[in-house]
Amino acid sequence: MAKVYFLSEEALKDNSILNGNIDMKYLQPTIWDAQEFYVLPALGTKLYNELKTQITASTLTADNITLLQDYAQPYLIQCLKIELPPILLYKFQNKNIGTKSSEDSTPISMDEMVYLVDIARDKAATLARRMRLFLLANPTLYPSYLNQGSAKIDTIWAREESYTNGMFLGNFPKRKKSIGYDPGIFRNCDDCE
Repeated sequence: MAKVYFLSEEALKDNSILNGNIDMKYLQPTIWDAQEFYVLPALGTKLYNELKTQITASTLTADNITLLQDYAQPYLIQCLKIELPPILLYKFQNKNIGTKSSEDSTPISMDEMVYLVDIARDKAATLARRMRLFLLANPTLYPSYLNQGSAKIDTIWAREESYTNGMFLGNFPKRKKSIGYDPGIFRNCDDCE
């Protein structure tokens, strides 16, 4: 199946802070990746494919236009703010991967990029939750959201929750003379020093 984009270059540049001179050869594969890695799991295979089919046939229903314009596209734009910074910062060339600067700007540091990506990730999680709640509040308009029908092995079910976070598992004893280990903390560990 041909690639069907939920977001055009024009819609992206009109509804985001991206500079109008960003080359589409960087945007298009990133839009596709963000759509496949973020939007597909948020919508589930059946609703995602329904949208793709209707976009291809130019038969989008009013309900699906609402879903796309008010929920899926803003979410996709935030996801692009997660995916684009490293792609725009680093240029992949024949002999190396490097950064470029221009006369009136300098590339940001890795820490600054991580900071910006974290902000976008938080906003994207909020938008994903908003989209999920909208779909759950309208089950008759979007029956394919939670009902995947005859699911196959490659069916992706809509995520139950949008937020993700890390987990602190505590400090574990260092084994066999690890650097910075305080032997007084784990007195009963036979294998610890």
